[in-house]
Amino acid sequence: MRRKIFSWGTWSILAALFVVAVVMTSAISVAGQDFKVKQMTAIPGQPEFVPGEILVKFKPAVPDEAINRMNRAHGTSVIYTSRFAGFKRLRIPPAKTIEEMVEIYGKNPNVEYAEPNAIC
Repeated sequence: MRRKIFSWGTWSILAALFVVAVVMTSAISVAGQDFKVKQMTAIPGQPEFVPGEILVKFKPAVPDEAINRMNRAHGTSVIYTSRFAGFKRLRIPPAKTIEEMVEIYGKNPNVEYAEPNAIC
């Protein structure tokens, strides 16, 4: 009797592991296909960058008040700050172009980099 219980238990565990493996494999391949479609699909006529946004990373020693003053002076506002990479997404004023704002921030000695917010 004991042998049958162990046998059924073993088969149940193996069957459950098989089902989980099949589901996980399917989920990975679907996610992989979605990722490839997003990365490789270009929509004709659509901008390559998020309109009205740039990414700016200030040097680590720059105080928040100096960053706020710079943003006020250029009419930009912080949309998001990355906790991990330290860059900021800035909304630029409607009267300015992305190229102008990237150049303005890029020339500032307190800025590590400034670039358009690319659509991937």
